[in-house]
Amino acid sequence: MNAAETTHPGRLAPALESWRFEPFFGYAVGKMQSETSDYLVIGAGVAGLALAGDLRKTGAKVICVDKGRVVGGRCATRTLATGSLCDYGTQYFTAKSDRLTRWAQAWINEPDSTLRIWNRGYPTWERGEIKEREPGHPRYAPTTGMQSIAERLAQGTDVRVSTTITALAKDGDKWVATGHAHPGETPVSFTAKNLCLTLPAEQLLRLAGTFLSDSWRSQIESVTYDPAWTVIAVLENDIPFDHTAIEFKNHPVLGWLSRDHTKRDFRHPEPVIVAHGSGAWSRVHIEDWKDSVQAAILAAVEGLGGQRLAVREAHTHRWRYAAPTQTTGEPFLSDKAQGLHICGDGCGGIRLENAIATGWLLAEGIKG
Repeated sequence: MNAAETTHPGRLAPALESWRFEPFFGYAVGKMQSETSDYLVIGAGVAGLALAGDLRKTGAKVICVDKGRVVGGRCATRTLATGSLCDYGTQYFTAKSDRLTRWAQAWINEPDSTLRIWNRGYPTWERGEIKEREPGHPRYAPTTGMQSIAERLAQGTDVRVSTTITALAKDGDKWVATGHAHPGETPVSFTAKNLCLTLPAEQLLRLAGTFLSDSWRSQIESVTYDPAWTVIAVLENDIPFDHTAIEFKNHPVLGWLSRDHTKRDFRHPEPVIVAHGSGAWSRVHIEDWKDSVQAAILAAVEGLGGQRLAVREAHTHRWRYAAPTQTTGEPFLSDKAQGLHICGDGCGGIRLENAIATGWLLAEGIKG
């Protein structure tokens, strides 16, 4: 995920520590690290983790790498100064497919489960009015934060975070991926029979464009995304809305507003809001300074309720590839002869459920 964050998301909450996956940090600083596997998955968002997990279950050796310091991509959760949690990327997930429904239900049924139904829909803001909608299917959100979804998918998988792949090459029928890992810019090299890419389209083309067929290149080049500026604000007092979230249509600044504390399993959680700039507004202001972005988004929130926000703590984050607006039109791309495979939200679309599904479907296609 190409994202410039003004402050780092920090450690995971203690509630996650009992079952979190253990990423690999065993690189010898300064010495080239070379490894071989059956599959190399580049990108540890939910699509890459879903894919890697299913491939691993076949008995294959799978390594998943990501340049981020944690897994999850836009399933991003921040620990605030008071210890409260806040989701500043993907806000919830739906489960309409049979497999994801079973996956979510199994989580809910666990003793002391952290997965909850956050809401069954939310109103929209349009032309200055908030319009209610009929309740619909469940929107799930873990009390431990959306990042715990990725942590759960990563269980048992060999994941190398803080590892950036900068070049690809072919050596006979094998792929060789080279780059570096932190700390210490340690050089790394991975050799694999199969290469699986789950990157945003622009990053994918930059890394692997020379290896794509004309038809694949055309499909990937057609993928487009909306960016999003996001502001987290811890407040002295809650905003004057009862809704868990509001979706905005044609607002001059806002695309989304949530009362994130309504997801948490605390007796008296402090009020925390998450506001996303709309795709159109964020695109125009994508290179603006964080202070001006934060001021504009908070002013827009104040304009909704007509009251001044008493902000105790605030953070601003830029998502360059927040929401796919056009996809490849296929759930995945796979060339078994070349050992090259592609999935992710550039194939599946905006919903988290679809991104996970592209990973599971690609694994099924490879095995079939």
